[in-house]
Amino acid sequence: LVSFFLFRNTFRVKIPTQTEIINTSLGKIKITNSALEHMVTKVTREINGIKETKAIIKNTSGGIAIYIQVSLLPDINIPETTMMIQTKVKEYFGKVVGIGVEEVRVLVTKLSTDLKSRVE
Repeated sequence: LVSFFLFRNTFRVKIPTQTEIINTSLGKIKITNSALEHMVTKVTREINGIKETKAIIKNTSGGIAIYIQVSLLPDINIPETTMMIQTKVKEYFGKVVGIGVEEVRVLVTKLSTDLKSRVE
């Protein structure tokens, strides 16, 4: 019995978590949550003072919830920067993906002491 489960799990293909964007007359259009997480990274890279970003997307009844962990450079105004992240991410997803964003939570995990900032 154990060998059956091991054998079955060896050949099981994991289907990535997906979010439905729109349902047309020709069928559903979906996007993987991994692609959405990369989009969050793209948007946050454009904001000054952000060193690193990690995003997690959760499907909700009204669209998606986005949870973002960021590492900021020192001497950055944290409330202003995090509000800018929330606003830009929500606007981007509404405009580009056309999906409802219920919430954007931001967690500052680290203030980077590394003085080497990314090339702007």
